[in-house]
Amino acid sequence: MNTAPLGRHYEVNGRRLLLDRQGTGTPSVVFLPGAGLVGLDFWNLQQRVARRTTSVVYDRGGTGWSEAGEWPRTATAVADELAELLDVAAVPGPYVLVGHSLGGAYARRFAQRHGARVAGLVLVETLHEDWDDVMPEPLRLAGQPPAEESMPEFSAELVERFRGIFTASYADWPQRLRNILVERRLDPALLLRGLQENRTGASIVEELRTGGPVPDVPVVVLTALGTDPGQALFLSEEELAAMNEAKLKLYAGVAAAHGGEHRVLDTGGHSSVHTDRPDDVAGAIDAVLDQLQV
Repeated sequence: MNTAPLGRHYEVNGRRLLLDRQGTGTPSVVFLPGAGLVGLDFWNLQQRVARRTTSVVYDRGGTGWSEAGEWPRTATAVADELAELLDVAAVPGPYVLVGHSLGGAYARRFAQRHGARVAGLVLVETLHEDWDDVMPEPLRLAGQPPAEESMPEFSAELVERFRGIFTASYADWPQRLRNILVERRLDPALLLRGLQENRTGASIVEELRTGGPVPDVPVVVLTALGTDPGQALFLSEEELAAMNEAKLKLYAGVAAAHGGEHRVLDTGGHSSVHTDRPDDVAGAIDAVLDQLQV
C-alpha cells in the first residue's frame, strides 16, 4: 500500500483508520465517500469547508488507506465505526454529514443510531431504501448477484480507461496528491472492493428501512443528471436516461420526506459530481451551515 499523502491513522476496534482534519470550529463537516471512492476524493471540498469550520475526510475500514476487517459489512457497523473514530480523533461535534452514493446511506444510518450527534445532512446522489420502487427492473438492487460472486475482471485496458477518468477528475489538484490518489484508486483490490460494496446495497437499504427515524435537521439532497463516464462503461444510454428520470422522482421524495431542499444539477456525473460541480456541492454544504448559523 502506498503512503497516504495526507492525514494520520487512528486505531478503532483493532484496525488503523485514516482520517484528515482541516480547519476549526463546529459543527464539523464529515465526508462519507461512495463505493469505490476514498476520503481524499473530497479533498477539494474539504479545503473549501475548512475556511469556515472543521472539515474531515476519512477512509472507512477496508477502503483507501484504512485497514480491512470483517466482510461483508453492515451499515450499522460502518456507522458505529465512524462514531468511534470521531471520538478517538477528538473531532468536535455535532456533525454535518456529507454522504455520497453509498456514503449517503451510511450517513443516514449514522443519523438513525447517533441522532443527537448530527446537526445536518447533505445527501449527494444517495442510495435510498426506495431505490427499487422507482428504478426499471435491470437497475434494481434486488437483481444484483451476491457480493462475492460473478465479479468482472479488471483487464489492463479497463484499468487504463479508469486511469483516464480519474486523472481528468483531479486535473486541477496538486500533482503529488493527484498521482498518489490515482494509483491508489487503481489498486485492483480496491476496484474489486468498490464493486463488492455496491452489491451490498440491497441489505443496506433494508437496515435503513427498519432502522428508525432520522433527526429533524437541515437537509439538502443533490441530483446530478450528467453522464457518468464510469457508469457509461457498463450501462447503455437508454439505461442511463431511465436512471436519471427515476432519480429525479426518488430524490425529490427524499428531500420532501426530510423537509429539506432538492437541488438538481443538469451536468455532473454520479461518481464525479464533487469534481464536476464542486461549487454546487459546496453551496449545498453552505446552505446547511447557514441554517445552523455557522
